[in-house]
Amino acid sequence: MKSFHHLLAFVLPLSLAASSGAEQLKEARVTQVIRDVKLLPGQTEPRPAAVNDAVRPGTAVRTGEESRTELTFADLTIARLGANTIFSFDQGTRTIDLGGGAVLVRVPKNSGGAKVMTAAVTAAITGTTMLAEYHANKVYKFVMLEGTARICRVGSGECVDLGPGQMLAGIPGRPLGKPVTIDLKALVKSSQLLEDFGPLGSEDLIQQEIQAQENAASPPQPIAYNQNPTAQNAAVDQRIAAAPSPSPSPSPNPSPSPNPTPVPTPSKFGTLPVITSSNPYIINGTTVIQTDPTITTNGVTDFGKIYRGPSTDGPASSYFFGSTSGFDTASGFDARIHSSGTVFKFLGLIVAGNPAVSTVGGENALALISVGDITSGASGGALAFAGLQKLLFATQNGSINLGSAISFAGLRDLNFYARGAGSNLTLGSAISTSENLHLYSQGTVVLNGAISTRNFTSYSGGDFLAGSGAIQASSSINIHSDNNVAFNVSQFAAGPNTGFTLALDAGNMMNINVDGDQSVFANASSISVSGMTINLLSSGPTIIMFNPG
Repeated sequence: MKSFHHLLAFVLPLSLAASSGAEQLKEARVTQVIRDVKLLPGQTEPRPAAVNDAVRPGTAVRTGEESRTELTFADLTIARLGANTIFSFDQGTRTIDLGGGAVLVRVPKNSGGAKVMTAAVTAAITGTTMLAEYHANKVYKFVMLEGTARICRVGSGECVDLGPGQMLAGIPGRPLGKPVTIDLKALVKSSQLLEDFGPLGSEDLIQQEIQAQENAASPPQPIAYNQNPTAQNAAVDQRIAAAPSPSPSPSPNPSPSPNPTPVPTPSKFGTLPVITSSNPYIINGTTVIQTDPTITTNGVTDFGKIYRGPSTDGPASSYFFGSTSGFDTASGFDARIHSSGTVFKFLGLIVAGNPAVSTVGGENALALISVGDITSGASGGALAFAGLQKLLFATQNGSINLGSAISFAGLRDLNFYARGAGSNLTLGSAISTSENLHLYSQGTVVLNGAISTRNFTSYSGGDFLAGSGAIQASSSINIHSDNNVAFNVSQFAAGPNTGFTLALDAGNMMNINVDGDQSVFANASSISVSGMTINLLSSGPTIIMFNPG
């Protein structure tokens, strides 16, 4: 890794054009910190950054691996820094220096323009939202989320106009290429400088550009960020999907193609990549998972990473999703997923069949993460994931909806985690585990499949709704909802449930339907029920209502 002083040799000045509001950029405040962020005052030792810290001229901000931060100025200009980035600004000049890495800059309308400068190109913009990335001697990239910019190559007079929804990428020292149209919707959904932060203030303008793309006669087709044809592969600080520019015409006398250089096997450890070979990725009966870690479907092999636990790789939520959200903290996700395991991350995921699993040289715990939704195939059958002790299905920002066409059996520990505002967990699959079934949903939990386990836990940020599935738990039933719980005793009464603990907790209303077999209460060794209002319901009207106050 390059030292701080080495990186400063490749500073990217980001000059905010002078305006009546220029004095307001003399000081910024740290408004968000994700993982390793440090302040580097001029002549003193670096120290960890904290929310509300002042960042003044002469103080640099440095982010570590898998880390991000946000700075907000008095005029509501926002700068968000990606991983491995160094950032500072000079007094009174509205000049921001990016010493390598990636930055998102949002300048409010009528607050003064901005001038993004690198050693190779400059970008003059007015009130707008831009992503910029710079890696010395490798690549530069400019992406307009909304607004316009004029990109010029230093010392040549060569310029290109860049409009909303366009990206210009190139290699320093070479002529400018042509802008390509990016898929704005895909960018907004997956960029690490747009997720898990507060409002930018330009969301409406960005959404207008997304809608304009969707209304276009030929909407862009996304490709992987590092496949952009105009630049060399470089470190990815935010995942950007772009449409390829037209292929150049072949030369009249093409030279023979050299033998391709073998692609080295990536490290088993480090930043978790997103698999883009197909979207959604389909796990089926042909899939082979080696927790060493590779996953192969239809002859195409992709790579995952091995999470080494919080002491080495940080909290699981930050490693899997890029940051730790409020729901991650409230649900206790990191305490639950605290040991090492193999991780694969996809743009979207369909579970359509039982894969072959090999743990030789790898882990016996597996996490399958999707940026978007996880769904099931039409005829997936029984899924055993044989050889694993622990299995996690999780979404970064999406729902999980698994139907009755698939089932799970033979696993010791099974976890489902639907993360993101409005993300729901709907299980129509029959599930049998020898130890634990843990369900988490930032939205609603609905169970329609037969469930048999030792310990049953559900944690929802929305509602827990009584479904049609019969649930057996021989040791514990623990249901929490930040909102309402609908608990149907008949759903939990089937089977030899005796001697277990029962805990029901609702942040709002606890509705218990007592129609049918009530042995779930009679057979429990301990019962705890809490809620703002507790209703005992029958097929007729409410028969008891208790408000603890």
